[in-house]
Amino acid sequence: MAPMSDADFITKVDEGGHNEMGLSKIVLTKNPSPTVKAYANKMIADHTKAGAELTPIAKAHGVKLKGMMDAEHQTMREAMLKMSGPDLEKKYMDQMVTDHDKTVALFESEIANGKEADVKGFATKTLPTIQQHDNMAKANDKMKM
Repeated sequence: MAPMSDADFITKVDEGGHNEMGLSKIVLTKNPSPTVKAYANKMIADHTKAGAELTPIAKAHGVKLKGMMDAEHQTMREAMLKMSGPDLEKKYMDQMVTDHDKTVALFESEIANGKEADVKGFATKTLPTIQQHDNMAKANDKMKM
């Protein structure tokens, strides 16, 4: 797979943040277990912060952010609205593992192949947080919820 442009990276990161916040917000409406609740709150806080850091970078490069979930995650969100309890929590945590595995790879690619210093800098600064989210999701996913 060819490396993506810095602009595509910015767009994907914005979408990914909204995907994770959107699904996290659904879980929080369903009275989740304390572990899943803490994880979902962390996703919202960390992705809000990353989004605030990404916005001026996007603007500097003329990238218009959609500020919303992609179609795949919107469909998932609709399905999750109908779920509850352990089934919902498992679906959410499985999806967080999938999404964060992809996001770690996306950020590593940008760090290796990005052209713009500020975009690469954002990727370098943010990657450890994403790796932490991924590791937490994998740890949570192994727990019997």
